[in-house]
Amino acid sequence: MLLALAGLFLETTLALALLISAVKISAALTLWALIVLPAALFPIYLVARQILARSYRVRRTGYVLFNMILQILQGIRVIKAYQGGDREAQDAVEKGRRFFDELIEMTRVSALAQVVLESMAGLGIVAVIVVGGFQVRQGTLGWPALLAFFMAIRALHGPLYNMNTHYVEIQASGASADRIAQLLDMRPDVVDRPHALPLAAGPRRIVFEHVVFAYDERPVLRDLSLEVASGETVGIVGPSGAGKTSLLNLIVRFYDPTSGRILFDGRDVRDYRLADVYDKFAIVTQTPFLFATSVLENIRVGRPAASTVEVEAAARAAEIHEEILGLPEGYDTQVGLAGRTLSTGQAQRINVARAILKNAPLLLLDEATSSLDSLSEAKVQRAIDRLVEGRTTFIVAHRLSTLRGASRILVLESGRAIGLASHEALLRECSLYRRMWETQLLADPAPTSSRDVAARPGHDGQGDRCVGSDAPGTGGV
Repeated sequence: MLLALAGLFLETTLALALLISAVKISAALTLWALIVLPAALFPIYLVARQILARSYRVRRTGYVLFNMILQILQGIRVIKAYQGGDREAQDAVEKGRRFFDELIEMTRVSALAQVVLESMAGLGIVAVIVVGGFQVRQGTLGWPALLAFFMAIRALHGPLYNMNTHYVEIQASGASADRIAQLLDMRPDVVDRPHALPLAAGPRRIVFEHVVFAYDERPVLRDLSLEVASGETVGIVGPSGAGKTSLLNLIVRFYDPTSGRILFDGRDVRDYRLADVYDKFAIVTQTPFLFATSVLENIRVGRPAASTVEVEAAARAAEIHEEILGLPEGYDTQVGLAGRTLSTGQAQRINVARAILKNAPLLLLDEATSSLDSLSEAKVQRAIDRLVEGRTTFIVAHRLSTLRGASRILVLESGRAIGLASHEALLRECSLYRRMWETQLLADPAPTSSRDVAARPGHDGQGDRCVGSDAPGTGGV
């Protein structure tokens, strides 16, 4: 689009120069030569508006086609397994046809603008020949002047034609330009407050004060109050959709609470600079993410200035060093997009090595072992055990056995905290936690009625109220 704008400027300058030359030869003849120009501008304007509208349709159908192709590539195994190739191919062909139909229609409209301009230019030439010839017969204009004028007007058509082409290109790019402008105008919801304070060290105490959080007015966390001391390991469990990952996102300030506050050493986390807050966290998520670069650079994401020796030490702590040396180029091996050349267990241990290298005081683990086989899980779990030493750690886990060493375990249900205690205390006092534990340990179905729950030993008799819900310092958890 910038190239089209530059071309439009140059062609306009050239057209003005030729127009001035024509006026100097004969102002009256210039008026006759350009008398059809206003009649051409209006249809060209209408055509340009049509091109702009068509460009939006081309972009929209193009996005649909691209998403369809991406979906087929990502789900090719599922498509083959369920013999959906013909159906997906037919759907892709239909979306492709819509895209190319819109593209052809936009090209047709673009050609119409050129036809209009060339037709009007031809009429201008006819006017010059007729009027100029009449002036020559009357003796008011000489043949050399008429020839020079004719050459100037004929040369003027080139810049005008190019101006129309560039104008059409600009209109065709209008949809993309508008989308880019919209993206540039977007502002993040989470930003630094004016005069935000630096955060020099990790907080010694993290407090949730009646935190409420909602996505698009859909409540995810409800009136959550919690206090965590430095060095403590807090497990977070609950059914799917209970708000576990949302809780982690609030701690690291990927989102801000809808209401309530999160305090670092008594001060609202929103008072601190975002960059400083992010610097105090290391994160290991359920799906390991790797950049399409070398193993070395993927681990260095945690600390770009780290030496090779420090990277290797982090890899040893994550139990991945020997396997990295077995790769074709060792630490310089390219892992491919999203780490596709590595197993999930290897990719996850590289993520753990990245967190170890960063050496942040706060650690967030979001189901870091849930997608691994037993052998890979054991290796990753040993690496995580080393990683959590001396750090304030929040661990989201479905496998409750990985949380037995946690200082306390927070039980969430429907966005509410219904229990906060040790593993043993929750087994005795929290019916939901006990059902989850027994289901995983014994592979028995969870109780299906309140009578079944009440019949179990240690049932607290208060529905979802569990041990720790009124404990001092938890603020109602």
